[in-house]
Amino acid sequence: MKNKLLLISLITLLNTTGSYAESYQVKPGDNLSTIATNYKYAGITTEQMMNAIYSINPSAFASENINVLKLGVSLQIPENNAELQKLLITSPRIRSKINSTNKISEEIAEIKKEIRAVMNDIAVSQKVLEKNISNL
Repeated sequence: MKNKLLLISLITLLNTTGSYAESYQVKPGDNLSTIATNYKYAGITTEQMMNAIYSINPSAFASENINVLKLGVSLQIPENNAELQKLLITSPRIRSKINSTNKISEEIAEIKKEIRAVMNDIAVSQKVLEKNISNL
């Protein structure tokens, strides 16, 4: 819970103290993907830029849905690549994906342990069978 509160505080701090060089007013027919593509920096994917814009401007999206931009709102665009990197690290969507990936990695490690145990049991059983067959 403490980590969650810290993350929310950090996001709030970045959202209120970040400097944004540009803004973009949403027009009919605009979508976040196109806007992100037009403003993204070298080495940054369109999805990363979309997440950064979303995390700076959550009220610009209907029902907090990243796919539904409100017409006429002014989107704040990250000033530079360093600002964008800070946003990506603290973005709830990115953090959620990282947490999911970590959980999956832990589950895979547990499954690997179980597989090793089963393989060991099979090897022991095979030795017992071979011994029994040789005693016939």
